[in-house]
Amino acid sequence: MDNEFTSVTFPFAAQRHRGVTVKEAKPAELLSQLRGHDLVAVSAVQSGDGAVVDLDDLRNAAQATAARVLLDVSQAAGRQPLQLDWAEFVVGAAYKWLLAPRGAAWMAVRSDALADVVPHVANWFGAEDIWSGLYGLPLRLGGDARRLDLSPAWFSQHGAASRSRGWPGSI
Repeated sequence: MDNEFTSVTFPFAAQRHRGVTVKEAKPAELLSQLRGHDLVAVSAVQSGDGAVVDLDDLRNAAQATAARVLLDVSQAAGRQPLQLDWAEFVVGAAYKWLLAPRGAAWMAVRSDALADVVPHVANWFGAEDIWSGLYGLPLRLGGDARRLDLSPAWFSQHGAASRSRGWPGSI
């Protein structure tokens, strides 16, 4: 999307050296420009102006063109109902409407898209068994989405877990 939040576009723009090209589209033209693109990365709700992407229209356009979809739901999760099992990738920061501490964030990857995701920041927490993955080679990442895990921001994750259980004083 034109003028998209940089946390959505920069990870792809930083891959230019690998031949990745990022193209921005004006909101009114986004759906008509999906053909010929591998992936559309967009915020479900734009942080800059609050514009809302019609997710049903996006899903239909992406399915018609075979473009994969990465949705950033940081501004939407906890604020509006979301049915996102059709998107290959869903990412979100939890400190917005989910009211969790800053530093807690999640990513969901549809199982049929997982094989194509390279864990560029592979680390001990992504090991199949984290305690046997602390030292030395060989690489032994988890066979599922666990291989993408990062060492948590411990206090943020603890706070997010407490929020989800409705800790005393919750709003």
